[in-house]
Amino acid sequence: MPSDTIAVRFVEAARAYRGRVAMQVKRGDGYASRTYEDLAGAAAAASAALREAGVEPGDRVALLAENGPEWGAAYL
Repeated sequence: MPSDTIAVRFVEAARAYRGRVAMQVKRGDGYASRTYEDLAGAAAAASAALREAGVEPGDRVALLAENGPEWGAAYL
């Protein structure tokens, strides 16, 4: 993987800021927070699921879903 990609930069940020809030999502009257560690775990799970489905580096994948915080993990 090239050393200056969004994915590489995110992994670096996740290591540096593990317990810090990476994103907040409005839920009812308040906000739900996801830490960098949470987001990194969700991204790793999405990546593993794609690999198990036979997706390889360089393959194109479409994501069909409503707008939501899951997009962040899927993008990474």
